[in-house]
Amino acid sequence: RLEYLNKKVTLALARSCEDVALLRLRQNPAYAGSETVTVGSYQCTVFPIENAPPNQVIKTKATVQRATTNLKMTVNAKLQQISLEELTILP
Repeated sequence: RLEYLNKKVTLALARSCEDVALLRLRQNPAYAGSETVTVGSYQCTVFPIENAPPNQVIKTKATVQRATTNLKMTVNAKLQQISLEELTILP
């Protein structure tokens, strides 16, 4: 039960990191990612933004105890989500 709750927390954290990355990209199109974001008492990671013209790929990771969520979101030039998937492993 606790692992299930931790998994839900990691999903919310990883999505929060995606939101931070999107905000940073809107503020600065040259934003490169590679940062740790603190959300309350937790942290998540935004990996380097990958350019796949005309799209960009945002990868995020969050871990709470033994639960981890790795997300890969592809956005278009207008920073609109094209796809979102959970990956088993990130870099």
